[in-house]
Amino acid sequence: MQVCKTYDRSPPEVGIAELRGCFELAPRLRVNLEIHGVRDSSGISRWYLQWIEATERRKGSGTAVMRELIRAADRHSREITLKAASRRGAHCIEELVAYYQRFGFRRLGGPSRIRVMMTRS
Repeated sequence: MQVCKTYDRSPPEVGIAELRGCFELAPRLRVNLEIHGVRDSSGISRWYLQWIEATERRKGSGTAVMRELIRAADRHSREITLKAASRRGAHCIEELVAYYQRFGFRRLGGPSRIRVMMTRS
């Protein structure tokens, strides 16, 4: 599954055409990816990473797609926000937070056993 859509129902190409490389890479590496484009009241475009999951864990494919996403964000000066949450239970949250921190994400708010909001400028 690969979804590239915006909250304001505009076509996927508007605001997130910069992510084309991610959406070409993800299916080849069998990574599920969903990213939303968000435009705030001042017109600044941000990306919200709704979902990223490699179908084969611990093979590096999710990391490769994350690296491509980070390159695109840096190239186009986009902030990325995400909610670190795991279907494998609360014990995995800190491991997931550490994973995202390797890509420059930082926590928003205090510790949580269920989910952690994170951002990368």
